[in-house]
Amino acid sequence: MDEEIRGSVEQLYILGGHNGQSWLGTVDVLCPNTQQCFSVASMLSPRSYAASCALMGKIYVFGGGDGRLWYETGISCFSFITKL
Repeated sequence: MDEEIRGSVEQLYILGGHNGQSWLGTVDVLCPNTQQCFSVASMLSPRSYAASCALMGKIYVFGGGDGRLWYETGISCFSFITKL
C-alpha cells in the first residue's frame, strides 16, 4: 500500500457487501483527504449485513452472511484483519 495512504489520519474501511450480483469478501480503505479508494485485504469469507469494530489495532467483523449461510455473532464467527 502507498505510504501516503498508510500515514493518512482519516481512513474509512469498507468491509464486504453485495454488488448486486455477488457477495463481497474485500476490504477497501477510502481516504477522504486524497479521494482515493484501495483494496487492501480479503476477509476469510464473503459477507454482507455484518457488524464491525476496531480494537487494539485490528478490525473484527461479526455476523452477516453470504446469501447461503448466515453467521451467528457469538461463536467464533468472525474474521479479523491486522492493522494496516
